[in-house]
Amino acid sequence: MPKLVFISDTHMQLGKIVIPEGDILCHSGDLTYQGTVKEIDQELSALQRQFDKFDHIVLISGNHDWLGQRDPELMKQLCEAHKLHYLC
Repeated sequence: MPKLVFISDTHMQLGKIVIPEGDILCHSGDLTYQGTVKEIDQELSALQRQFDKFDHIVLISGNHDWLGQRDPELMKQLCEAHKLHYLC
C-alpha cells in the first residue's frame, strides 16, 4: 500500500518544514505568498528536493499561488521542468 503525505499552506517555508517520507507527496495549495514567477520557481525547487523521500510529487495551486490562475500554462511548464505533477 503506497504511503501518501499531504501538506498545504507552506507559504515559502518548505525549507524549514520536516516532511515525513512516503511514496507520494501532495501539496494542496498556498505554496507561496503572492504566486509570482520567482516565488513559484523557488518553492518548486524546494519541492523537487523532496524526491529523495518520494517517488512522485503532486501540486495543486492555492488562492495565494496566483500564477496558477493568471497563467496556468506557464505554471504547468514550471512544474514539468521540476518533474512535478500539476493538477489544474
